[in-house]
Amino acid sequence: MPQAARATLVRAGSVPPPPGLLLVGTGAPDDQGFGLERIAAAHRVILLDQVAPAWTRRHLAAHVSCDLADPASVVSATTRLTQTLPVGGVLAATTARVALAAQLARRLGLPGASARTVRACQDTVFTRHLLALARVPTLRAHHTGSEDAALRQAGDFGYPVLVRTDAPGPGSGYRADTPDRLRRAYQAVTSASGAGALVEEWEEGEDASIEAVLDGTGRLTIAAIVRSTSGEWPVPATGHAVDAADPLLDDAALTRHAAAAVRAVGLTRGPVRILLRLTEHGHRVLAVQPVLAADLVPRVVELATGIDLPRAAAAVVMGDRPRVEPTRQRAAAVRFLYPHSAGYVETAQTGAPLGAAWLERFRWTRHLGTYVHDPAVATFTDRLGHFVVTGRDGAQCRDRIGVVEEQTAVRIRPLTTVSSCSW
Repeated sequence: MPQAARATLVRAGSVPPPPGLLLVGTGAPDDQGFGLERIAAAHRVILLDQVAPAWTRRHLAAHVSCDLADPASVVSATTRLTQTLPVGGVLAATTARVALAAQLARRLGLPGASARTVRACQDTVFTRHLLALARVPTLRAHHTGSEDAALRQAGDFGYPVLVRTDAPGPGSGYRADTPDRLRRAYQAVTSASGAGALVEEWEEGEDASIEAVLDGTGRLTIAAIVRSTSGEWPVPATGHAVDAADPLLDDAALTRHAAAAVRAVGLTRGPVRILLRLTEHGHRVLAVQPVLAADLVPRVVELATGIDLPRAAAAVVMGDRPRVEPTRQRAAAVRFLYPHSAGYVETAQTGAPLGAAWLERFRWTRHLGTYVHDPAVATFTDRLGHFVVTGRDGAQCRDRIGVVEEQTAVRIRPLTTVSSCSW
């Protein structure tokens, strides 16, 4: 019998099953696999998606198949679901599914974000407006529908600026230091999106995030500060690090602004990540996302602090008390390996100490012979591999990252063009 039909009717007089957690969508196994495993250890997980990937199946109590992009298919699937299994909470697997998860929660009569709150979290301009009204330090942003409008906006903000799309989820963009570079950035963004572009103020600084949960009363409990590194823009994050003794955890102003940011967008329950830029003038709040972090961040948080973020998030959406108390005082970091040039992956090898207790994992994620892009245009799909290290503090983690990187080598065969001519 296909897994989509695993849910069974509850007969009169029988004991109904405990409410399940409805997980909307899936992600990549190296990313969402850890979170799904932790959630399934405490709750019956019901997956709502077109298919249940093989890596998810051992963690599922049921799978309800539907096209998440088709509202009629989603309504039909949830109707079937409520006739067979009780649902106690709804959780989005990725940022792209936040709006749908909120709609389903409301349809099922469960706590969830309002449509306004979802928009406040996904529309950067609206987010920044609400943050400014709440006196939370942020950076201004503006939607532009033409190149001339983008130039005027950049002139108003002052160079440099960032030009990007405003789609939910991780995206790329381009820093522009001059009007000529802004024109090229605007053309690159709009040719890919087919729409206008977002122009943002830019301040140099370190990217970071606050990983936290909201307990249903609006009380924010911070689990960790994540510090992220990136390559040359627009390469996505090259790594994330967590130190249980991060001094930002004791920054009263940051804690106050984080709570104000959550109130400003209207979130009261579930996981939340607050994206930051740490500048020489202080922190700037860039976004508030009602979703668990990707990029193995929950695993790094657990290794450093002992806090199980996926399980805490699931507890909150199911109406239970989350456990967000640290049980470790360590540090951990994940590093992603990117290609140094465009071409086909020819060899990939590492002499890293794979048996060392401090090297939690080392995994190649691209097969030999596959094509990867130049670093200037690389995306998440071009990542060659990743590894996770632990240490007593951030400095030791950085040293161990260096050890692994020094002993890892990848050879990429350039794409060659053969031309012919006649005499």
